[in-house]
Amino acid sequence: MEPDEVFHASGLLNEDLVGLTVAWIGLFSLTTWCGHYEIIDERECLKTVWHYARMYEDSNNTITLDPHRIFHVGQTLFFWEGELTTEEEQLIKQKAILY
Repeated sequence: MEPDEVFHASGLLNEDLVGLTVAWIGLFSLTTWCGHYEIIDERECLKTVWHYARMYEDSNNTITLDPHRIFHVGQTLFFWEGELTTEEEQLIKQKAILY
């Protein structure tokens, strides 16, 4: 991956619950996060678990993985740093679907 590469992301919000999926197009892999918005040590945070699936073992996408090595699972904390710009807040409001 290059720092300026862009990948498709799709997500949903349900009150303080968040779901997000990124398709790593060209890398033949997919990551999905499911999380909960919380305040930890007075900082805004998304506490998530994630599932990552990939099809190939090598970067040339030629060696197919054994089925038991396709999936990976973990957990991550995402903390907010700084403030959102007005433009970022408007974009979130336009894209967010609240249930």
